[in-house]
Formats: sequence, structure tokens, C-alpha cells
Amino acid sequence: MKKSVLILIILNFLILFPIIFLCFYNYPSADDFSYGVALKNNSFVDIQIQRYLDWTSRYIATGVLTVSPLAFNSINYFGIYSLVFIVLFFVGFLYFLKSIEVDNLKKRFLLSTSFLSIYTLLLCSLSENYYWLAGSITYFFPSIFFIIFLGSIINIYKNNRLIDKIIFILSILILGGCSEIYLGFSFITIVLTAIVQFINTKKINNFVLLGSFLTIVLMAFVLFSPGNQVRSQLHPQDFTFIDLLVLSIKKFIVINIRYNIMAFIFFLVLARIVKIENYTFHKIPIWGLLILMNGFLFVGIVISIYGVKANFPPRVENMLIFVSFFFLFFIAVKVMNKYNMNAQMVYTLGVVVAIIYMYLPKNDFQKDSNMKLVYEDIFQGKVFSYKKQVIQRDYDLKKCKGDCVIKPIYNPPRSLMFKDVSLESNSFINKSMAIFYHLESVKVVKEDY
Repeated sequence: MKKSVLILIILNFLILFPIIFLCFYNYPSADDFSYGVALKNNSFVDIQIQRYLDWTSRYIATGVLTVSPLAFNSINYFGIYSLVFIVLFFVGFLYFLKSIEVDNLKKRFLLSTSFLSIYTLLLCSLSENYYWLAGSITYFFPSIFFIIFLGSIINIYKNNRLIDKIIFILSILILGGCSEIYLGFSFITIVLTAIVQFINTKKINNFVLLGSFLTIVLMAFVLFSPGNQVRSQLHPQDFTFIDLLVLSIKKFIVINIRYNIMAFIFFLVLARIVKIENYTFHKIPIWGLLILMNGFLFVGIVISIYGVKANFPPRVENMLIFVSFFFLFFIAVKVMNKYNMNAQMVYTLGVVVAIIYMYLPKNDFQKDSNMKLVYEDIFQGKVFSYKKQVIQRDYDLKKCKGDCVIKPIYNPPRSLMFKDVSLESNSFINKSMAIFYHLESVKVVKEDY
């Protein structure tokens, strides 16, 4: 085994092991409770209809959240979702790499783990991607299935197998039920690939045509959702086209500078270590991949900002950098294959960027790098204390009657915990928790530590 490969394996372990470890200390927060208590008063079907009418068209996300462990009176087992999504990512990326003719299983596994490691390093918010169920099912889960969707459409054009057709339709249904942006990306992908096929063969695959029809139906389902209209009205309406354009351009520049430059360097190092000589995308020039990457990124930014009439939260940014990283991965491979860059220069550049990453403030809402955050939460005992506090709170609330006042989570692990209940008993998180524990109200007492 090459020394560089061994180092890469060790780095992947050091990055991903604590992410998997934290899954065993994961508990519900924020929207998890509001969805989890819905079955107490309504049937599953009634809830899905109600959500479509008053909040969202994301039927897959709503369905999963409705039948979370909270619906069965348990705050446990939320880490299982995190573990399943991580494993599903590996399986999905292995499937995609196989579709683009990376035939060596060891190489596919190393590329999959390395991609997830780089994504983990540069994530905007770990908790909203891996651990908070409402965030992960709405953004990380469809990110995985977008990669699976791409693998399936490539395989359909190559082999036209039944299994790939089933995966193709399933992926579209999942993407349409989790993320409006990924549904749009899927439609764009289908149209672009159909145009390329028609130019090359003067034919259009009938099953891909069926997929395009399905995406159009789902986009209409999303567009005419009363719930989506309600949600879009939460922010002030004096939001002009100029506001949209300015915010979109700013966010586009920030993502490219803050995340994509570092990601490209890391992928360049990966491409130098794990060589990919032949793959399906080799005919697309570097400039073509750059146009596709920035096109998808800008469209996603515009749709996201327009939807909320303001800058979107970190979990949306997680999704957008995921798509960007996908293109950067192949751009780095093409650059390495075309220019055969010197190993010492590439590795030195990677080390420099890694050092910058460790000490450069991450973003406005998180100053520390993700790895520093994760290891501090573990070795400073924050995750262990968090578990004890959550279990104790669960015990206290089950004993309480009427109006209950509880202690806030002291020194919470920021890599793991998303949002706690607030000082105000009328907040939606507090109200949902009160319903879960059959109480009149729940609020946090203000304490000075």
C-alpha cells in the first residue's frame, strides 16, 4: 500500500469516526417535536394533507418526521437515522462511481469516504446536516439521492436495465418529496442529458422521457401547494428583484471563496492519490463542468433566497456546497489527468490549505473548524454531559404536571445539538414538547452559570 493512500485512510478515519460516534448521543430538537406529536390528534394521511395545505409539499420529509420515535413516545433512536444516512451515502456514491466506470471496488470505497470527509470538513452546520432529523431528512437525504439519481440515469443510457429504471423513478419521487431545489436540478439534468443523447443518436430514451414527465408533475405539485405559499409569506413582502439579485450574487461569491476553493484543493490532492483515468464524464471539458457547477449553484441560490425572501439558513448552504463539491470533484480529476501536476507541489498545497482551514474562522455563526468543534465536544465531555442532561430532563418532565419549568442544557455540544426549548412557553418548540409530555406548558428557567 502506498504511503499516501495509508495517510488518506487514517485522515478519513480521524474525520469520520467522531461523526459516527456522535450518532450514539443524538436526541430530538426543534421541529422534531412539532412533527413527532402530530399523530396524537390526527391520522397519518390527515397529517400529510394538512401539511400540504398549511406548510409544505415535502411529503417524504413530512412522512418520515411524522413517524419518528417521538410518535411512539420515545426520545431515543434518533442516532439511527444519522447512521443510516451516512451508510446510504457510501452505498449511493459507490453506485454512482460504478456507473461512471470506476470499476475497482477499493478505489470506489476510498473515493466515497474521502468525498464525505471533505464535505464534513467544510459543512456550514454539522448538526443540521447529520443530527437534527428535520434538517437531515430535508437536505442531506436528498443530496444522497441526487447522486443516486445521476448514477441511475447514466446507467439507463448505457445499459437500460430494469433495476436502474426503478432506482431512477424512486430517486425522482424521493427528491420531489424532500427538496424543491433538487427536483429542479433533476429536471435540468434530464433535459440536458436528453439533448446530448438526441444530438449524438437522434433518439430520446422513452423511460427518461417518462422521468421528465414525472418531474413536471411533481413541480406542479410543489408550485400549487397552498402550504408552500403560506411558508413563503413568513417574511416581509417588500422584497424586490434587485434585493434578490444582490443577495444571490453575494451568496454565490461567498460560497465560491469560502468553501469551493478549499474543496478544490482537497479534491486535487485526492485525485493525485487515487487516480481515475477513464470515466463517463471525460468528454465534458473543464470549462463545461465549471459552467454546470456555477449554473446549478446560482439557480439553487436564487430559488432558495426567493423562497424565504431573505438569506437562507446553514442547512440550505450545506446542500448547495454538496452540489458544488460534486462538480469540483470531477474538475479536480480532469485537471490532474490533463496536467499531471507534481505530487510534492499538490501535497504541499494541500497541507497549507489544511492549516488555513484549522485556523481560519469558519463563518458568521461558527468560528471554529468542524474538526476542532467535534473533538472538543467529545474530549471535553460535552456529549456525555448532554446525554445525561437530556435523560434527566425526560425523567423530570414525565413526573411533572401542568406548567413545568426546566433547566437549560448546560454547555451543549454545538456539533450535535441544534436548538433547545426557550424561555418563552409559547414558542413552537416549547408547545410541541408540552404536548409530547401531556403538560400545559414548558419553559426554561434562566440560570447564570
